Amino acid sequence: MDLNAMGKRGALTILFVEGGLPSPQVDAGSVANLDLIELLQSQGNRVMYLYTGHNSVGSMQSLRAIGCQVVDGTQITQDQQASWIALNQLDLAILSRPGPAMQWLGALQKQAIPIVYFGHDVHHQRLLRANTFISGQSQVAMVHKAIEQYLWRQVDVVVYPTAWECQLVEHTTPGKRAVHMPLYAMGALESARKSFDLGSQSGAGEVRGDPYRLLFVGGSRHAPNGDGLLWFIQSVAPQLKMPFQLTVIGHWEAEAGEQLLGASRRYFPPSASLILAGCVSDAQLHQQYQESDLVIAPLRFGAGLKRKVVEAVMLERPILTTPIGIEGIDLPPTLCDYLSCEVDAVQFSGRIAECLTLPRAELEERSHQLALYVGEQFSEERRLDSLAQIFAMLGLS
Repeated sequence: MDLNAMGKRGALTILFVEGGLPSPQVDAGSVANLDLIELLQSQGNRVMYLYTGHNSVGSMQSLRAIGCQVVDGTQITQDQQASWIALNQLDLAILSRPGPAMQWLGALQKQAIPIVYFGHDVHHQRLLRANTFISGQSQVAMVHKAIEQYLWRQVDVVVYPTAWECQLVEHTTPGKRAVHMPLYAMGALESARKSFDLGSQSGAGEVRGDPYRLLFVGGSRHAPNGDGLLWFIQSVAPQLKMPFQLTVIGHWEAEAGEQLLGASRRYFPPSASLILAGCVSDAQLHQQYQESDLVIAPLRFGAGLKRKVVEAVMLERPILTTPIGIEGIDLPPTLCDYLSCEVDAVQFSGRIAECLTLPRAELEERSHQLALYVGEQFSEERRLDSLAQIFAMLGLS
């Protein structure tokens, strides 16, 4: 990609529409939004973040920290949208997720503003997969499918974080252009990894006097997290013979947290324990990664890229997930086998035991190989290439 050419292009005024203020410690989608906004701003563009509703745990702090203008869209009526768009002389609009997209799509089209739909994941696919484990999801999925496919037809460019989601868009919406764009900026993770002092840890395969430290990252606002953790607690944990402590990082509503704790008291072996650590800072999260013996992501359903998986891999931490967990990461079969296990309690518990008893040198070599391979897919150059492709499609390059 010609970075100089991008630099010579005039700065764009870009409207970024989302449902609420960001909550990056709770919502991986907020992290993806902030990363994309920073990428756009790094190329000299002006981004205006407009929120259409209220997020009880959202705040302006993360947007102010990156110098992004914030607009309270709840104060703009539907009749006022067209004049507001004209007044702000927009060059491009990015609509994040279905609900906010539907609220501003019509007014932007009437003003002939180029529109990008930033989907995060294909919602109806996630809901259809959930229906295998949680009844009553199929009808909701059909509603989301109709909305998402309508948006795909109406906007100029569709963006998703995985190649298969882009292929789905292009297959179901002939003539539509979809761009595969890596979601997350990984520079901070590389810096954190270099600061790790892994030599102070008691390694896998060694005689230990303390429980093995398992780590799960994710909160209750995302349904696959609650389902996956309950499956682990009820079906996988009872089969583990070694002592362990499972630490869960993320925001859990009181009722959901009590459900996890109650299940752990009922199903965990006597030598196991569960800690709900809540939301933590990035530095504290990286410390938890460093101190863990194994990161787990026992996801039974979901769609799109999983930040928790990419994060653990890029930090070179041992991780075990499922085929759903590695979706969107391009890996050869051998490396897939290192990361992934079928959604089967006996197999998953066996793989955990295997990971925890491997010699440290072998585990570190595996983790290093994975980080090198995945790092290429989430490099800054890849992200800038995708951005340049979007601008070229819209005639803005």
